[in-house]
Amino acid sequence: MNLGPESYPNMWNAHKNGMEVNHLSHFVISRQLRPLLSQNAPSKILFVSSICYDWHPLDFSDLQAKHYPEAYLQYSRSKLMNHMTAFRMAREQNDGVTVNVLEPGVIMTKLLKRGGYSGGPLKDGSVAPVHLIMSDEVKTLTGAYFNNKGKRITSLSADSTDVKQQDRLWEMSEEICAKFGIHFD
Repeated sequence: MNLGPESYPNMWNAHKNGMEVNHLSHFVISRQLRPLLSQNAPSKILFVSSICYDWHPLDFSDLQAKHYPEAYLQYSRSKLMNHMTAFRMAREQNDGVTVNVLEPGVIMTKLLKRGGYSGGPLKDGSVAPVHLIMSDEVKTLTGAYFNNKGKRITSLSADSTDVKQQDRLWEMSEEICAKFGIHFD
């Protein structure tokens, strides 16, 4: 699931939808699948991020970017939220489920092409995710960030690794979900 900034015909709705598609959907699905994945451990959750995850810090007073109509800002923030959620989830339980983040590189998708940009071939975008899901090299490694070659990146933004911010985002995400009748045990 991914909603790229070039797909936004209506900027104001885009920010809300970008946060819902790029963050909340991942938050909900990974939380709801976690018990099943744990029962069938070893299992892996892999969040797909972007090189722009660290372009903009979160504004906790305006998570949906309602007051700042700039598509790349919200896209960047939603990818930072992916990092924070993955790292928070990785430290949550020791249940045989690893949780990591991947930056797939710039891949020539229909969305990218429509925006007038270029990127690598689609097949290149699948190399690292398949490697990380199938490889025993990362069987027990959790809370890590990988590049498009499947190599671990150890230089991370301070925001993505800030435990207090991770916890705050987690709580706020649960509150937003609760407003829509989605609750977690």
